[in-house]
Amino acid sequence: MDPVLRERLLRLNADLATGDLKPDVAVFLACDLLVAGLDTPALAELAGEPADLAKPKAESLVIQVLAELGVERMTARHAAWLLARDVAHEVISGRLRREIGVNRMYVLGLWHGVTELKFVEPEDVPGLAAAHLTAW
Repeated sequence: MDPVLRERLLRLNADLATGDLKPDVAVFLACDLLVAGLDTPALAELAGEPADLAKPKAESLVIQVLAELGVERMTARHAAWLLARDVAHEVISGRLRREIGVNRMYVLGLWHGVTELKFVEPEDVPGLAAAHLTAW
């Protein structure tokens, strides 16, 4: 799978785990996955839905798509590592002030029960996140 599409699918999986799934994002990704050559019944159904699809229906279809593609569903804990990885990359690149990034990671840790995020340096997060996200 194309790395950009893989990252978008990973993010969709994380959004599902945290309750932040946006139906329009799911529909557009389904269309892009079909264009890329992936084809499953739920993927085709999701791609054919309107962008303003009801969230419960979108969540149900995304669960089916993940299963049909053989992608393990994330837990909120795994999603927190993914989100923390993104914050760490912003800190490391200089796009986000260190104290703001550290605070965001601390809050992610609190919200999703990842106590390690409360005490970790941004530079260490990408490697730690990779270890926690090996299934994806």
